[in-house]
Amino acid sequence: MENINQCIKICNKMYIRQIKKIVERIKNKKNLNDSCKNNLCASGELIIDTMKLMENGQINVALLCLRNIYEMTLKAIVLDDNQEILDSYNKIIKSKEKDKMSVIREYIAKDFNKYFSIIEKDENFDNILGKGILTYVYEYLCKYSHATKVNEFMYLIQKNNELKEYLNSFLFVFLIYSIILIYTDAVCTKIKFYKIADELFILNGILMPDMMSNLLNDKKNIENLSKFSKNIFGEPDDLFNIRIDSEKKLINHYAMNCEKEIVNNDIQKETWDMFCNYYLSKYFTQKEREKLGEIKNEK
Repeated sequence: MENINQCIKICNKMYIRQIKKIVERIKNKKNLNDSCKNNLCASGELIIDTMKLMENGQINVALLCLRNIYEMTLKAIVLDDNQEILDSYNKIIKSKEKDKMSVIREYIAKDFNKYFSIIEKDENFDNILGKGILTYVYEYLCKYSHATKVNEFMYLIQKNNELKEYLNSFLFVFLIYSIILIYTDAVCTKIKFYKIADELFILNGILMPDMMSNLLNDKKNIENLSKFSKNIFGEPDDLFNIRIDSEKKLINHYAMNCEKEIVNNDIQKETWDMFCNYYLSKYFTQKEREKLGEIKNEK
């Protein structure tokens, strides 16, 4: 776990630097609605605060912030385009009504490429999991942030140092980094700052498969965490075990696709290595790249 924790800290520093650049670009954008600008800046800064809370072990507080980041980002990018969503946004005291996030996701889905330029229009998630990426992430955010039983689970697991370390790493790699990619794609599409979004997605494609594989192949910690989780939630354990199964399906799918692309396009290993090194060198120091490379040896 020590190597992957070091890699997460390195990635966090990189993501924080890039999010600060994006927030600064938003602040200087002249043609954005004030509420759109304020929400996109606030959600970016909240991502940074959340990552720092997680690193300091304040996981219960951090998880409550993630749903706010998601909602603020998606609402902000459509405020100019939909009067119903704008009217709902402007209501301070709301009556009981349909979850507006489902309305926003449905609205975005009608013209997905207008709001996201990199994330695929959900086909992989639909085919493998039966739901789109925005719905998939939102459902898990709701589970982690709304259920009081989950708060109890998070409170208790923070008292078990070994399991806490594994779960915190799992949440960074599989949840927080997903939120960062959604935020980056949505914001950079909105303000037409495509280069940084493209490069962050390339870096994610280079780094995350090894980190994800490392966590998903840690049978000891998965088994211990599963037992811990079942003692609290009982059967079926739809907080942890189902998430593990879903992620394994996705990782296997992307790994097979990557192998096919390399074979079909006759990409030489040296060419792929040069491509990876170019982007890694742009965002990480030599010492950081060496530490990130150690994850491959642990798979």
